[in-house]
Amino acid sequence: MNDDVRLDLIRPDLVERGRRLAPVQRAAIARAVAACACHASHAEPYLDAGVRAWLATGRTDPCLDRDAIGSVIEFLDNACFDAQDARDAQAQPCGHEAQVMTWFSKARSVNAVLYALDGADLQAFYDTIYEAHAAMGNCSQIEAIWARHGT
Repeated sequence: MNDDVRLDLIRPDLVERGRRLAPVQRAAIARAVAACACHASHAEPYLDAGVRAWLATGRTDPCLDRDAIGSVIEFLDNACFDAQDARDAQAQPCGHEAQVMTWFSKARSVNAVLYALDGADLQAFYDTIYEAHAAMGNCSQIEAIWARHGT
């Protein structure tokens, strides 16, 4: 197990498979996985047009703003924390759990986008996959994307 690879905790087989990918394959898979996570979590409306275009096409807009993406993550994380606080303040918190998970999924999927910008890098690739898994709750869609890229 690699202590510095969070993905190793949930899917060590994907860590090994990722190690065998060429950087261009990692970049394409990371982008597709981040796009899938954003779609699944309904986080796309929180992303600006340049980021959505990059997720759809892979063509880099010279104005992709990492700080703006980071601000979206911060907003979504704060919405998640607020939902957790509301849940914790209730005598019967089960009604708020879905809202907490909705915000959590959106935040993790946008975090996957931020990592995917450097998806050719092995560590960023692993972090993209890990965050997308956290957003979607399973790896079946991730594995399907991987398979479509011929690996």
